[in-house]
Amino acid sequence: MSIFIVGLTVLFLAILGKSAFGLSLVMPLTLAISFQLDARKSFFTAFVGGLVLSLVEGSPLGRESLALLCAAGFLHAYGRRFSSKHWFFFVVFAVLGSLIYLGIAGRRIGFWVVASEALLVVMFLFAVRGIRERLFSDAITLKV
Repeated sequence: MSIFIVGLTVLFLAILGKSAFGLSLVMPLTLAISFQLDARKSFFTAFVGGLVLSLVEGSPLGRESLALLCAAGFLHAYGRRFSSKHWFFFVVFAVLGSLIYLGIAGRRIGFWVVASEALLVVMFLFAVRGIRERLFSDAITLKV
């Protein structure tokens, strides 16, 4: 069931990002999941998100997946070594993850593009954290 929900969310964000904003909304979701969840879930989201993004944009199949997998791998390799409670590290790793993704995916790298992608990562991070805390708090309440 969760695979289906992740796939639908990624498809919706890929279509919305391409049509309305011109930004990749799948990348911030993938990086936010990489900050909050384990490597298996974040790599799965990166792979499926990259494939869906490649199909929606018409780019070569696999290029977006490789870029998202590299950015998620970077966050798992180095992001866990620093305090995950401090907001400064979230912003720094969001910017670095955005630069890795934009560089590998062959997208335009500019200050405003990186800043907007990093801001989206932080926004998605708080959304994923809130959803995760709410789900676990409901599960704890039901067991008591």
